[in-house]
Parts: sequence; C-alpha cells; structure tokens
Amino acid sequence: MPRLCCIIDEVFLREGQRKMTQIPAHRLEEIRNRLDIVEVVSSYIELKKAGRNYVGLCLFHPEKSPSFTVSPEKQLYHCFGCQSGGNLFTFIMQAEGISFPEAAHYLARRAGMELEDEPRSPAEQQKERLRALLLKAGATAREYFQFHLWRTSAGQEALAYLQRRGLTEQTIKAFKLGYAPAGWNGLTSELSRHGFDGELGMKAG
Repeated sequence: MPRLCCIIDEVFLREGQRKMTQIPAHRLEEIRNRLDIVEVVSSYIELKKAGRNYVGLCLFHPEKSPSFTVSPEKQLYHCFGCQSGGNLFTFIMQAEGISFPEAAHYLARRAGMELEDEPRSPAEQQKERLRALLLKAGATAREYFQFHLWRTSAGQEALAYLQRRGLTEQTIKAFKLGYAPAGWNGLTSELSRHGFDGELGMKAG
C-alpha cells in the first residue's frame, strides 16, 4: 500500500506585531453572531443560491465556472478550485490581505462594535510565535507531500491507488492528501531548506 498522508493546517496565520494582543473569545463570538458570512462575502463577489448553499466565482483565483461555495448553515466557505476555505475572519484576511486582529476589528466595525485588545504575557507571545512556526512547518510538509503525489512517478502510483479506492481528484485535493516518498530524510531536508530546524520538525510531527 502506498505511503499516503494527510496534513491539516490552519489558513492564513500571519506573524503578529512585536507587541502581541489578544481579542477576548466572547467578543469574537459576538461578531460571528451579528454578521452573516453570506452577506459579507456578497459584498465582494456575486453569489447565487444553489440548494442549501450559495455559489459564485472565486475571488482568489481566476475561473470561468463557479467553484466557490458558501454555507449559511455552517457559516463557512470553500473553493473547490484553489482549496481556500474557512470562516468569516479568514475570508476577510484573505480578501483584504490583513492579519487576524485587523480582520476582527474590520468585522467589528461592520457589526457596529468596538474591540479592545488585551495585552498578552511574554509566555503567551512565545507560545503564539511557536504555534505560527509549527503551522508554517506543517504547510511546508503538506506542500512537499502533495508535490510527490502529483509530480513524481511513485506518486502517480499512489494517485492511481486512491482513484481505485473511489476517491475523485476533487476529494483528494479538498482533503490535502499527499504521498510520503521512501527514505527518512526527505522531509527533514525540505524543512531544513526552508529554515526549520530538526527540533521544530519533531514538534510539528
């Protein structure tokens, strides 16, 4: 059986400012409750009702047929073309090219709210920096495995195996499946090439 893998990562985490701040969770929840993702996304792209969801042309890559789906029930979006997806906050981060705190303040103003940031302790700042690095390392690993699935001869065998198991190309891309080539140092070398040390790679799993 081919060495298949799936890496799940969060989207659009950016490095914070030197003085990192924290927005209270209950305030973020209040923003979610006041705003509807369909209404917010509709101010950027034209959406059309399609069953329980809404569809439109993706804002983040060129396309002729709509592959961008918004779920009012789940308050989430997903593009089956470029695989972007997330919630209200990640959409604004991606659409405006801004950080999470900036997106939160942007949406708060849209909801008629004002947010006050709470300073984080040095330990929390260090934890957040490590978390951001781990996510970047995970994204690098995901790209490495996906490259080997789609662009190598061994990966083509793994891809054929997945298709025989009934997985479509769309499903494989949506779940970010990849192929781990033989050998123990391939991923380690790739992470090192991107500036991640061995200890960080171990923490990233």
